[in-house]
Amino acid sequence: MLPEPPRAGHVYRAWSARDWTYGEPLTARGNTGRAVFEAFVGTDDYLCVSLETDPDAKAPTEWVGGLFL
Repeated sequence: MLPEPPRAGHVYRAWSARDWTYGEPLTARGNTGRAVFEAFVGTDDYLCVSLETDPDAKAPTEWVGGLFL
């Protein structure tokens, strides 16, 4: 579970990616403190989280962390 964003006006975004190229942003099934993401993943895909001022950002601007799936 992620803490509240560290700065006012920022939101977390989740992204699926492969070979260090970012794909589409993942969209939560709900807009609550907890959410489920659905994504098709394969070998060498990973998930990354960014901190954004624009909730509709097309690419991550402030990378927070990630993990291989």
